[in-house]
Amino acid sequence: KYLYAHPQEYEQCQRFIQHHLSKARMIPTSSNANSAEELLKNGSKEYAAIIPEAAMNRYALPCLARNIEDSKYNVTRFIVLEKRATAPTGRDRTSIAIYPHIDKPGLLNSLLSIFAKAGINLTKLESRPSKGKLGDYIFFVDLEGHKNDKNVNNAFKSVQKNFYLKVLGSYPREY
Repeated sequence: KYLYAHPQEYEQCQRFIQHHLSKARMIPTSSNANSAEELLKNGSKEYAAIIPEAAMNRYALPCLARNIEDSKYNVTRFIVLEKRATAPTGRDRTSIAIYPHIDKPGLLNSLLSIFAKAGINLTKLESRPSKGKLGDYIFFVDLEGHKNDKNVNNAFKSVQKNFYLKVLGSYPREY
């Protein structure tokens, strides 16, 4: 009757929910761990949760169904924050946030060409509203390479001529 789920997991499992749990009331949670904890606290068989196997094992919860996601290619990224920087490994990824000084035609093209000319592969480009004013966006970019690599560092210097750039961190690539 009730389903605990983080909104992202809920969205990624729509077909299963519509087919098997169409009458269940969704109870949004702040995280997968929170979904598992609420289910554990409740203890009633009228409640279920969408959680990863790691949470199921950690909280010793029974599994009712596996592989319920709409697409097997869904990936949720988790990050670990450290105060100290990681050293280059030769197989790194760097995440950055970029905010343009001014908006103008060709802005995104000029940004992308800086990385292309430096031979840097961008693995993710996402724009999000800046919450400043309407039409203002921040670009979140993941790229192959470490922030201390010469070509990456030089590209960052070029980017900073027309954009504010914040390096969120460099880390060893897992995939």
